[in-house]
Amino acid sequence: MDKIFEKLAPLIDQTTSNNVLVKGYYEKAKDSIKMAHLPIESRRGDCLIFLSQCLINGKSRLSHVAFEGLQFIIQDSTYSSDYSTKKEEDTLPSQLVKNFQKMPEWDKQIQCQSLTLIMQLFSSSNIRICSGNIDECMQLCIKTYLQTDETSVKLAVRATITQIINSFCLNKYAKTSPGNQDEIAVFMEMTALIKKFITRLETEELGVDEIILLLDAIYSLLSVQPIGVCKHKPFLNALDDDLGTLIKRMFEWCSPKRSKQGIQLPSILGSEKNCSKVIIPDIFFSNEMVSSIYQIVEHLIRIYSKNEESQEILNRLFHLVFLQPPVSVRGEGLKLIKRLFTNQVMLFCVGRLLLQKTSFWNIIMDCLLECSQCNIPQILTEAIKILGAISNGLCELKSICNERGSIEFVKDNFPSYQPNVDVFYVNEINENDCDVKVNKKINIESEGCTNNSDNNNDICLKELAKIFVDFIEKKLDKILESENYGEIDEIVQNVAVDIYKKSQTLENINSHYVVSDLIYLTIWSTFMYESVKMNKHNLDKEVFLAIITHSGSLLFMNENFVNEVFFLLQSRETSIFNGKKLLNKEGKVNLLFDMIEDITGFVLGIGNTPPAKGNDNESFIRNFNKTIHHMLHYLISSRWEVFCILLAKQTLKGEKRHLKEKCLSESKTLQSLAKMSLSLNYSTGVEFALDHLVELICPLEEIRTRDFSKPKYMDFRKIWQDGVEDLEGISFVIEYGLNFGILASTTWKYIIITLEYIYEMSFLLPQEFTTTPSNENSIPSSPLPIPTAESSFSSKDIVKILYYLNHIATKFIDTASLMLPLPDLRRFVVAIGNAIENKWKWCDEKIAIESRSDLFGVFKTIMFKSKGKPLIHTMSVWNLIKLSLIDMASIGDKEKVVGSSIECMRDSTIIHLRNEKEGFNTNMFFFDSFQLLVVKDVLTIEGKEQIIQIFSDIVTRYNSSLGTGWKPLFSALKSINNAAGYGENAVSTYISFAIMDVFAKYMEIKDIFIQMSTMSEFIVCLTQHMQSKGMIFGTCDVTSDKEEEEDETLGEAALCCISKIQILLLRRFNDNDFNPIGQLLKRIDKRVVELENENEISKKINERIHNLKDIQLSIEEDIYIGKVLQKLSSSSINLSKEYNVEITESCWDKFSDSQKCVIELILSLCEQLSALLITCNQQMHSKIRQNLVDFLMTISSSAIGPNLTGYILCNNLLPIMNNWLTTDSFIDKEQGEIGCGLKNFRQTMGLITNLAQEYISENLNNIWTEKLLLDLLELFNNSISQSFNLAIPRIAISCLKHLTQSLCNIFTSNCWLILSYSLYKTFLITLQPLRELCEVFYPKFNEMESVELMLNENIETPEAKELLLLAKEMFFIDDNNCPNQNAGVMINGVIKIRENTQNCGKTFKDIPIKEFFSNLVNHRLLLNFIDEVLLTPCFKDKKFDMCLTSKKIFLIMLLCSGYVTSEADRRPALKNVIKKIVNEEREANFYKLTGATWSVLLNSFYNLSINDEDSNIKQYLQNSESSHWTTLLLLTINCLKDTIVNLENESIDSRISAAIRERSELSTEFTLIQLDNSDIPNNDDTKVYKIIKTEKSIEEFNIRKKRASVNAMPKRMNPFSSTSNLTLSKDYPDDGDKNQYMSYIMDTDLNILTLSSTLSKLILQFTREEKKNFEKMLPLFNAVIPDLNRISTSSDVREAISLYIERMISNYGL
Repeated sequence: MDKIFEKLAPLIDQTTSNNVLVKGYYEKAKDSIKMAHLPIESRRGDCLIFLSQCLINGKSRLSHVAFEGLQFIIQDSTYSSDYSTKKEEDTLPSQLVKNFQKMPEWDKQIQCQSLTLIMQLFSSSNIRICSGNIDECMQLCIKTYLQTDETSVKLAVRATITQIINSFCLNKYAKTSPGNQDEIAVFMEMTALIKKFITRLETEELGVDEIILLLDAIYSLLSVQPIGVCKHKPFLNALDDDLGTLIKRMFEWCSPKRSKQGIQLPSILGSEKNCSKVIIPDIFFSNEMVSSIYQIVEHLIRIYSKNEESQEILNRLFHLVFLQPPVSVRGEGLKLIKRLFTNQVMLFCVGRLLLQKTSFWNIIMDCLLECSQCNIPQILTEAIKILGAISNGLCELKSICNERGSIEFVKDNFPSYQPNVDVFYVNEINENDCDVKVNKKINIESEGCTNNSDNNNDICLKELAKIFVDFIEKKLDKILESENYGEIDEIVQNVAVDIYKKSQTLENINSHYVVSDLIYLTIWSTFMYESVKMNKHNLDKEVFLAIITHSGSLLFMNENFVNEVFFLLQSRETSIFNGKKLLNKEGKVNLLFDMIEDITGFVLGIGNTPPAKGNDNESFIRNFNKTIHHMLHYLISSRWEVFCILLAKQTLKGEKRHLKEKCLSESKTLQSLAKMSLSLNYSTGVEFALDHLVELICPLEEIRTRDFSKPKYMDFRKIWQDGVEDLEGISFVIEYGLNFGILASTTWKYIIITLEYIYEMSFLLPQEFTTTPSNENSIPSSPLPIPTAESSFSSKDIVKILYYLNHIATKFIDTASLMLPLPDLRRFVVAIGNAIENKWKWCDEKIAIESRSDLFGVFKTIMFKSKGKPLIHTMSVWNLIKLSLIDMASIGDKEKVVGSSIECMRDSTIIHLRNEKEGFNTNMFFFDSFQLLVVKDVLTIEGKEQIIQIFSDIVTRYNSSLGTGWKPLFSALKSINNAAGYGENAVSTYISFAIMDVFAKYMEIKDIFIQMSTMSEFIVCLTQHMQSKGMIFGTCDVTSDKEEEEDETLGEAALCCISKIQILLLRRFNDNDFNPIGQLLKRIDKRVVELENENEISKKINERIHNLKDIQLSIEEDIYIGKVLQKLSSSSINLSKEYNVEITESCWDKFSDSQKCVIELILSLCEQLSALLITCNQQMHSKIRQNLVDFLMTISSSAIGPNLTGYILCNNLLPIMNNWLTTDSFIDKEQGEIGCGLKNFRQTMGLITNLAQEYISENLNNIWTEKLLLDLLELFNNSISQSFNLAIPRIAISCLKHLTQSLCNIFTSNCWLILSYSLYKTFLITLQPLRELCEVFYPKFNEMESVELMLNENIETPEAKELLLLAKEMFFIDDNNCPNQNAGVMINGVIKIRENTQNCGKTFKDIPIKEFFSNLVNHRLLLNFIDEVLLTPCFKDKKFDMCLTSKKIFLIMLLCSGYVTSEADRRPALKNVIKKIVNEEREANFYKLTGATWSVLLNSFYNLSINDEDSNIKQYLQNSESSHWTTLLLLTINCLKDTIVNLENESIDSRISAAIRERSELSTEFTLIQLDNSDIPNNDDTKVYKIIKTEKSIEEFNIRKKRASVNAMPKRMNPFSSTSNLTLSKDYPDDGDKNQYMSYIMDTDLNILTLSSTLSKLILQFTREEKKNFEKMLPLFNAVIPDLNRISTSSDVREAISLYIERMISNYGL
């Protein structure tokens, strides 16, 4: 102290020369210091007086030294000690405050230093301070505050008050221990002190500044109170009763005076306009006052939070401070909420309040909700920031609780926590939004297993399931010991192969589609099921099947096998992992379980040992953390609408700075919200936050639609509102993207938008950067540093930013590809696919093309990174990528995306090409994407050619590695060829040769198994391309020699491949050196031994025949012919049933399985070559045809044997020929002439006939010979039934004649039966239209009005003319009149017959005229054929022996023919229709057909009778029951004789007039009338005729004539045309037309002449017989000729009888 006075001495002299008082105090103080006997308080008092006088003087140097003296007094233990002081006013604090009473008058700098000195004094723990000292100091500070206007002094005063009270309280509590009496004493002292402050506020008339200082004092006092003070009841009472009431009164205080004063102060956050609408308490017009009050409330919350009894008080307090104030003045309230969640101490208080279930949370949320409705930008922005603080606070609270987890921590900070009580939060959480530890929830309900299938197949599959589980158990130890993922997957694949091989060796087991792929996936499903079973849970069957089926990666699937495995695992009580070492040497869980978790997405928890039963502490901590988690989750979800409303997407309006601040606040808040939701596993929150955040910081559509005409950096700044904040947001999304995607799969969409936004930003890079080719390593691993302090960037900074963003984007994709669990990676892939679809399908094409974001590269990265992963991972991911690529490649009008998609398919396929293990179809799975794409038939020509080029490149480079990939490759090529419109387009020669290169490379395969397993697809593809007009062979009309040469070259190459295949298959059959292929065995097992005889054409024919009455029944009703039929069919001939040949044994049963596979391939090849016969063009048809025939004959002579050739002919080639008949390839539509299809058909039919002839002759006793003959004749029948082309039936009949003539000498009885039954059906076919017309044109039914005739006159073809000439030749015996030139056009008409129905509806049956005539022409040809077989010498020379049944069937055919034509002649209306069709005036008839039929029949009976050497003619003639040929001949002659008699009786001279009258009625009973054709659309050249009775037609004509004269002209009638729409036919008869009547008489005479001529020819033949035969048949003719001579008027008959008499005279001399 002496040193201080020495410094002061000269200063006093210099500065206070005029102030004697200061010098006096100096001397006195100096003397006192030296008087040691004086009490310390006296000496100290003198020093303080002196030093305070120095401060009053205000000199800086003097004041500075004076402050040094004051500090010395405070710090020196001698001067500061009050140990011996008895009076409070003599203590150092009292003395100092007393001497500082004039401090308000001091200089402001000295005032601040003095206040600091006071703080130093009251903060010292060595100085005794009492509450009185606090009062004195408070008074001094208040006085100073009120008398100064300096802001710095006021702040110093408030700080001094806060500090002295804080120090006073802290020093008091520092000297006590919790719970002892000293602490209670301090509590009482604190209670007294706070009451004193409260009392002053309540009782004294204070100004605003005094209130603020007292509130500061209360805040300071409360801020340092320990939590234990809540246990002191007096203190709590003071808070509840006194302070609580005070706060309530202040919030309600609206005094006019104070309000008037306060109105002049601006509101904190609201405008005066807004504030005037509500009554605002006076405290809100003082920022300091309201701030102090909310600080007091903050510490009240801290103190009350540990007292459960204070919940009601807190609730009232919360409502008072957060909800009661108007929204416009809630700024401090929002700040308080922010402090509660940002201050760690208050955060624990918040946690306690939440655990106590107070209304704190709801009140805060209500407060924010009300703030969201405010139109004050600052309030809304602050509320958004508060949400971010809340999110961060809750996230930090959970983190701290997890990190500091201990019982002591919980008891200290959450004393009210009770595990059994607070667990109720778990039950209130929505299960759909909460995932406990993983975002997948395992269904642990067990499923009852009932397997009722006891058949042999299921039993065998059960055996295979047992073998499956046994194999896994044997290899399980080795799998668990493996140290890397690749080794584990390799072992699993090998196990799958072993099981597959074992399944192939089992007998009587249906292991169809139990391939290695399926077994491999089932193994992983088994691991999943058994690992979950260790936790005493059983998975559902659907979950077990998910890995196998949901991935969609299986091309072959046997669900029964998977079911049996599941049932077997379910029946086992223990897991296969029980008793196994689940941990490795390092104590970590085995890698197998990590792989299971990665594949399934489950958290198995293996290796996480549960707490021991005696370890209650660990269980307590786990339950506490769980409670905190669920509590926070529940709170967020319960008031989620507040977050949604505050952060909702709104249209931004207002000042730019406010909008920017709001956007930045939203961005940061959304990031905090996303992080909190991630911590709480709240998927809804993550999805919401990412949705709004990405839209805010990544305006993808805006950047894609930017205006390139503007400066790019200006455009960039327009989009990127604030670079640093947006950069932080983008980095945040990428940094936490994986976690977001795993928790909420819907967020992948927004993460990908962020990636696209980054890619789109590349347009800002300089040109030298953008032109540099990019690859996955182009982004530096360590990006350049970027500026973070600026709010805007220069061009160089932008480049750095873009490199940084591209770096983190690339790193994110790599990390996602490598680290994501398989289910989440699949969802990520789906989201990428959706993003690509949105870009290319819904964006403008120009925008999509100019876009810089290429997500196809992401697909490639994912596939590249998956190469080292387990096979199941690759299969599952590729399935989704494949579907997305196919969908994008299907956008046909956007070439860029199509090309990119196909290119991505190519790269992904090449990456994963591998040498497949046995039974695996991995490569097939990858190439299947191309097949699925081309099958959709949406690719353009360019896209298809791109695929072909890809195939060519892959095959060239990876020929030996394709394996099963050949199958979909060939299927894709086939689909390309079959695509609509592809054949019609010109294809480049390069593409055609590229395809042939693929075929050539395939033939170079060395792996026999792969070659044989894919041969079937190769054959189909090759033959499909051989029939492609546009791909290889062009069309029939070759336009240039160059094109023809190219076509021939390619065609020869294709045929060369075919020949190589044939040689290869025969060699493989002989070698028998490869393992059987299950798929081929299944296919050949499914093949039927024989096909049904009835094909499509045969079914229609049979149905049509059966619709009519059986012809034999009709003949039996005839008086004469019926007797002949009865005798012919008396030997149990059942012609109503078709002949059938049954083959029950297949032609491949005796061969080995490998040989069966070869046979199946041979059958496939022959099927395809047979199909080529229809579709191939003229240039190559002959070569293909000959190749097929040669191959079949080679098969027949090889070790395979002739049975297979017969099978191929019957089941492949002949059905193809039948199908050929249904095509329209026979007519050149443009020229209407015979096309190359007919030429090919003719040559093929001839070749097949020769082939069948050769086969039958060489293998007459083979089981397939009769089948072949039957099917070949069925083909002939179907051909003869075709009427659209006259040549086809002729070809069939010619082939039939050739076949019969060449084989008749070796035909067996069965062969003759087959031929006769088939020909009988052929006869019915050709007679069918005539029989149908006879059913209608029958007079007694009176149904003529149901028939209409439609004739087309707009088509005229050579074929029609030819058919007309042939028809006239049949219908007219004399041909004097030349045919009309336009007559042939009538052939193209239709006879319409209205059928009667129960509902009286108009159902019409059409009989084409062309079909009617064509069948009759064919029938005539067949009559000639039968004539040749039975009578002509060419067949006689063959010396064949036809069986009796066949002979009778042949004769029955003739009977049927004669009966039908005779019946047709009895129908004048039908003959009238024919006359109209052929446009003739003459009467049509069927006499030629009838005469020819009877002639053949008589001659046949005659020859059979003569050739029967043992027959006794006389005996047979006397026996009327005999059915001998002679008897039949006699019956037939009598039939004709009686017919002639009837006709002669009608035409004798004595009854000519009666006959004329009678015939006139017949001739005019029916007539034709032309109708209106207006009901027929687009057929102006069609004429419609109706057949009606003559009487009705005359009556109708008269009626219509009268109507036409009365009524006006018909609507739309041509007034210049003389033709009406309804006119009578020219053929309308006239009653006086005698010439027409005579034509009918002449027609009858022709009939008589025809029959008579038939009989005369028979007699002439008899008269020319050699003597032996003449004498043998003489009894018959002796009985017949007298009657003929008596009745016949024919000169031919009489001449023949004359010759008979002459022969009798010459032989017997009569």
